[in-house]
Amino acid sequence: MIIKMYYARLERGKGIKQALNKHLKGVARRSLENLSQTACFKPFSLHTLNDFCYWINFFHDLGKYTGFFQLYLKTGKESEFKNHAHISALYLYSFLQKRMGVKDFKSEEGALVFIAYLCVRFHHGNLDMKRLYSITGQKRLTRELQHQTEDINKKIPTILKDSGLNKTITMKEFQNLSDIKKLQEIYALLPKHKQYMITRLKSEKWYFILLYFFSLLIDADKMDSAE
Repeated sequence: MIIKMYYARLERGKGIKQALNKHLKGVARRSLENLSQTACFKPFSLHTLNDFCYWINFFHDLGKYTGFFQLYLKTGKESEFKNHAHISALYLYSFLQKRMGVKDFKSEEGALVFIAYLCVRFHHGNLDMKRLYSITGQKRLTRELQHQTEDINKKIPTILKDSGLNKTITMKEFQNLSDIKKLQEIYALLPKHKQYMITRLKSEKWYFILLYFFSLLIDADKMDSAE
């Protein structure tokens, strides 16, 4: 299937359509406009929080570049692989992990990257940690991830150019983001992330950071989609 235009939203009956690249950039821009420049979550600088906010919102729908999602929008054909939140969240985690220089998930920077994953993973529902990781869910999401990454890996140059990510990362760097083994390792690490945050890194600031950036994403996403 040759795709000339990637959509974030397409409702033929109502004549509504929104290009995916414009949506990603639009949501990222709106979130930054709404982020308070007096936000203070130590030890993170305002520059770090601005960067963190931008990329959460930019990556939130990156998984919509799969052919499974695009085919669903254009034809209504259902597919068990059309979901986009989980793969978008994993790509974001991998991207921020390198961008923020995270070497250990036990660091505060590691906790921040985990929060970014949660914001994107659950941006179409509630922040329900019970759905974060399960044996049955692991099997389904692993199968889903395998098919989705295979699809994306076939068109990395197109995605980089269409999204504008080619201004930030190289093709090789994107290929590393899309390494299925690495993404599966990240997914397997999530329960440890959660446990470490509620024990060794226990602090109410993580609760506020999560709610704040999750709210910024939900608001920016809805406002941009409404245009």
